[in-house]
Amino acid sequence: LRGLLSAILNRLTIIILLGILVGGIAFAYTEFFINPIYVSTTKVYILSRQDPNEKGLTSGDLAFATYLANDYQVLLTSEPVLKKVKEDLKLDLTIGELAGMTSVELEEDTRILDIKVSSTDPKLAKKVADKVRDVANERTKLVMEGIEAVNPVDEASLPRVPSSPNVEKNTMLGFIIGFGLALLVVVVMFVLDDTIKTPDDIEKKLGVSVLASIPLKSNRKKGYGYGYGYGYGYGHDYGY
Repeated sequence: LRGLLSAILNRLTIIILLGILVGGIAFAYTEFFINPIYVSTTKVYILSRQDPNEKGLTSGDLAFATYLANDYQVLLTSEPVLKKVKEDLKLDLTIGELAGMTSVELEEDTRILDIKVSSTDPKLAKKVADKVRDVANERTKLVMEGIEAVNPVDEASLPRVPSSPNVEKNTMLGFIIGFGLALLVVVVMFVLDDTIKTPDDIEKKLGVSVLASIPLKSNRKKGYGYGYGYGYGYGHDYGY
């Protein structure tokens, strides 16, 4: 473990630099090659009365409205609604592409539906969200019974900030991945390295005792380097 820690610390600068390099690549790719996605959201409220003569809302009315909200959620992304939206806005999109842009979520424990439209064009996202809401309301009157009102809670907002991609998150993930891969390479190289580096390695791998170590001088292209030679119990001398 001490040897592994030493190997990591000796290469820590390289490991960090590789992490920064991969993080920089992730930042550049996210910033310059991924189109930002804008999400526009509009909300509608679904209300129904089972007894028209009842002045107030009963628990049955609220429960029934929740079921209607689930049906309305499916109706919003149905082909007739999306086809009408495409025709009214004269969109150069297929029904499948329009469906992929549109999502509907029912807020928990409420009868409020969030209609969300995602697009690389924030103005288009707002237009589609408003049109889907209006067309769906008209379609609801033809398909569903018992709906007293499907009222818009608020108009679709014009998104100013993209919801994705998250540049900071992707950059941090890139750094972590680069750092982790570099660290993994160092660990694997250390585990697979079976060269002899110390007298203890000789005793463990060869099963002989080291009698002495002698510094050895060897010629190199740029000056001189020094190594050590070891004398073994069987009279053999090796240097490295």
